[in-house]
Parts: sequence; structure tokens; C-alpha cells
Amino acid sequence: MSKRHKAKPQPTQKQEMFPSAQTVFRFAHLDLESRNNIDQSMQALDPELWARDRDAIRQIEQAKTADEVLEFAVKATGVADIAWFKRVRQFGPDIIPLVAQRLKSSREIADSDHQTLIREHLIGALRWRGTLGANVLVECFASLDDYAQSLAAVVLGLVHARASGGLIWDLFQRTKNLSKHTFVGALWGLIDLQDARAADALVELFQLDRMYYEIFGFVARAGDERAVVPMASVMVHGSESEREQSGYVLAALSHRLGREKFVAAIIKDLPEDRREMAEKSVDQLLSYPPDVIQDYFALFYQGVV
Repeated sequence: MSKRHKAKPQPTQKQEMFPSAQTVFRFAHLDLESRNNIDQSMQALDPELWARDRDAIRQIEQAKTADEVLEFAVKATGVADIAWFKRVRQFGPDIIPLVAQRLKSSREIADSDHQTLIREHLIGALRWRGTLGANVLVECFASLDDYAQSLAAVVLGLVHARASGGLIWDLFQRTKNLSKHTFVGALWGLIDLQDARAADALVELFQLDRMYYEIFGFVARAGDERAVVPMASVMVHGSESEREQSGYVLAALSHRLGREKFVAAIIKDLPEDRREMAEKSVDQLLSYPPDVIQDYFALFYQGVV
């Protein structure tokens, strides 16, 4: 890699070790199969945890109306979370206005922890309601804090609410400089919507020197030619783990962009005598089977349609 490549924008911070809350939330609500897998894992937990949550589970299971079930959202922690989401999904579309009403009024909850917990559950419940759920999230969006909006953005992406792209883009712009990685929820929304602005957002984060757990998976799925040089630089100057991940990212980009476009991006600042070697490297990247790349970044490609 030439010295001129080193001058390009590149993340210099260390990658986060764990996924953000928004990524964990998306995985939990990706589809019913993922939700069932999580439920089965939780059901295998220590019996003491079941004993701890027994009363909450009993109350949730014995609730007679949708309104009563929603009332117990604040108690749906630990194993009780399984029972709550199972009950919520048993009700028809009549539950949607009730969820909307509670989401709007959640701003009045004084206890911030309870407010966050309730909003997480209500937004998660709307994930299974398709367009009607998306309409509620858009309607309530302005009344939510940044964290809740980031979860709403995740759901809007999962239900393919394409008209919400502008709303999610504005959320990214408001949160991209915050110390917390709230912007990750907006990125998930843009990426799942296949919104072209996702690539712009990734470039902005490079320029801001933001490093976060999801950076490599996000660029693999949604980066464009502007991400090639920064990722190539990480492959040379990053840690061992970052070098490996960036290699798979470059392979993903080579397949999505195509050889000609990828070569143009990688050689534009290289001296003439380095270009032939660079092109050979591109051919090596193209030899990576796409399914191998997607398996490597499985968390980021699950649910792609």
C-alpha cells in the first residue's frame, strides 16, 4: 500500500468488542425463527432464573386482555420476556392501537429505566405487525428519545418501510457524532431498506474516525467504491482481527462492485509500477466464494431479501 493511501480517511480507533444494543435487538426480532431460537436458549437457563421470574410469567400468562398483557411489559425481563412476546403475538390487529397509545404516553413515565424497558417491548411488538406497525412507529417517532428512535429504525428496516428512509437518515445525521453508538440503529434501518444513503453514512463515519463493532459487516453489505481504500488501509495497518475482517470486506466489495469498478477504486492513487500487482490482488479477492463471505458475516446477512 502506498504512502498516499495512508493519507486517506481511515478508522484509527480500536473496534468495539461487542455488538451494540441495536444489533442485539435486531437479531432478537429478525424473524420468528430467530425469536424461537432465542426463546429455546433462554428456556434452558438455570432453574433458579425460572424461579425468580415465576410470578411475572404467571401474571402474563393469566392476563385476559391485550391491555392487561401490555401492562406487564415492565415485568417482562429475563425468562418472562418469552411469555410476554408469545402472548402479544396471540392477539389480532386490535392490539395495534393499544400499543400506539402506550408508546405515545411512554414519555410520561418518570422512571427512565422503566421507560426504556417498556419502549423496547412495545417497539419489538410492532415488528410483527408489518405495515400497520410501521405506521405506528412513524407516527410516534418524534415523541421518542434517540435510543427508542434507533430501535424504531431497526424495525422500519425489517418491515421494509421504504417511505421512512428520510426519517431514518435524519436520525443518523443527529446521532453520528454522539459518544453512544445510537447511529447503529439508523444504519441498520438504511441498510435493510437498501437505501443508497447507507453508503454515504458509512463514508461519513470513516471521515469522523468512528470505530464500532458493526463497521466491517456494514461495509461488506452496503459499502461502495469509496470504502475500498479505507478498508485496504485497515488491512495493512489494523490489528490481526481487523486485517482478517477487512480482507473479507474487500472480497465482498469486489463481488458487489465488479472487477472494473473495484480496480479503478484501488489503483487510482497508486504509482504505475504498483497497479499490475494490485489488479492481481483484486483477482484473488474475487476468488472468494460469495457464500463464504456471507457465512463469515452471517450476523449481517441474515434476513437479506
